[in-house]
Amino acid sequence: MSCCGETEGEFCYYEGAELPDAVVSWFEGGQLVDLSGPLSFEARIGREGQPAVVTKTSGITGAATAPNLTIQWDPGELDPLTPGRWTITIVAGGAGGRDRVMQAPFIYKRTVH
Repeated sequence: MSCCGETEGEFCYYEGAELPDAVVSWFEGGQLVDLSGPLSFEARIGREGQPAVVTKTSGITGAATAPNLTIQWDPGELDPLTPGRWTITIVAGGAGGRDRVMQAPFIYKRTVH
């Protein structure tokens, strides 16, 4: 997933832009993870080891086929971020408290005004 022409696997958004859905193909051990079951999702953006600046629990949908995770950003949802390099942590919570976790770079760029 890359929208800034950067490294594959990075999330990248521009300040104030119309926000496209983030689509992810989540693999573990070389296998696509089935995220279609009764799961809860949470996405957190921040600096590693620090409290999240943005937390999202709605508008995240899992699927059984690739891309198997879609994050629908609402306008203004990323406004608390300042331009720079962040980390996104995505948690898929399953039955019995067993969570899957993935992290990726999240680049937030300033536009020309």
